[in-house]
Amino acid sequence: MFGEWLAKPAQPLQGIGSSIGAWRLAALAQADPLAALDRFEAAYLAQSYSDKPDAHEVAAEAGRILDQFVDDQARREILASQRIHLNVVTTLAPGLLGAHSTTLQMLGLIKIIAANAVSRGLFARCLQRVLFHAPGAVVKYHDDGFRTQYQPLALENLRAALLGTAAIPLVIAAVRDIPGGPPGTYLDGGLIDYHMDLPLAQPDGLMLLPHFSERVVPGWFDRYFKGRVPRHLDKALLLAPSAELLARLPNGKVPDRRDFAHYGKDNAARIRDWKKAIDECQRMADDWQRWLADGSLVGRIEPL
Repeated sequence: MFGEWLAKPAQPLQGIGSSIGAWRLAALAQADPLAALDRFEAAYLAQSYSDKPDAHEVAAEAGRILDQFVDDQARREILASQRIHLNVVTTLAPGLLGAHSTTLQMLGLIKIIAANAVSRGLFARCLQRVLFHAPGAVVKYHDDGFRTQYQPLALENLRAALLGTAAIPLVIAAVRDIPGGPPGTYLDGGLIDYHMDLPLAQPDGLMLLPHFSERVVPGWFDRYFKGRVPRHLDKALLLAPSAELLARLPNGKVPDRRDFAHYGKDNAARIRDWKKAIDECQRMADDWQRWLADGSLVGRIEPL
C-alpha cells in the first residue's frame, strides 16, 4: 500500500499512531519505506529475552529493535518527509502510575483501570495525552475530555517519543522527561488512543486504518468492555484480515506478546511461526493489487 499505491500522494499524509503503530509509521515516513519495514521486521522477529525479563530488560530490547530501523539518518528523513507527517501519541502518567516503584505503579494502574470501568470520561481525568508531531504539521484533536499537549518532533526527542509510546505499563520501562515535552513519565499512547478512534479536528478527507481486527477499541482497557464502541469512524476506511485468513495463521491468531510464554525457550519455533504468519498475510497484498488492477476495490467496501 505504502510502497506503491501511496508512494507519491498528491499531498502529504498525516500519519498518526500510538505504540507499535507509531513505529510502523516511522518506517513508512523514511525515504525508502519498504527497506525500513524490512529492517523493522527482521529486528522484531529476532527479539529474545531471559526466562523472567523485567521491564528494563524489555525496554533495552525495544531500544535495540528501534535502533535497527530508525538510526540518525532515518530520523533526519522522518523529520524532513513531505510524504508522511509523523504524529506520535504518548500518555503522560501522573501520580502513582508514574512512580519509580513497581508496587506504586501497580496501585496507580489499578486506580486508572477502576476509573475506566466507571466511564471513559472519568478515565480522561486521570491521564494526559501528549502528541509529538512533525515540524510544521500537527493533527489536532477536538475536545474529548483528555488534556492534550502538542510538541514538535526533533532529532533530540524522536527516539524518546517512539520509545515512550511503546512503554506498556509494568512490561516495558517508562520513558521519563522527553526533551521538549512536559516533564514527567511517558507511557504507551495506546492507553488513551489504542485503535485510533480519533476525534480529529480536521474534517476533510478519509482516515485509513490498516488494522489486525474488525473490532476498533478506543482505549487499551476498553477491550474488556463490549459496549465501548468507536464514535469517530464516520470517515474512516478500515482494512483488516478476514476471519478466514486469521484461521490460517499459526495458532489461529495474529502473533502477539503471549507467544513468548507459549513457546517458552523455543525461540526458533516462535520465529518460524511468525514468519509463516507474515507469509500468509501476503494474501492481503495480492488481493489488494488485484482489486486495484481490475477496478473492483470500491465495490468491495462495506459499512462498518
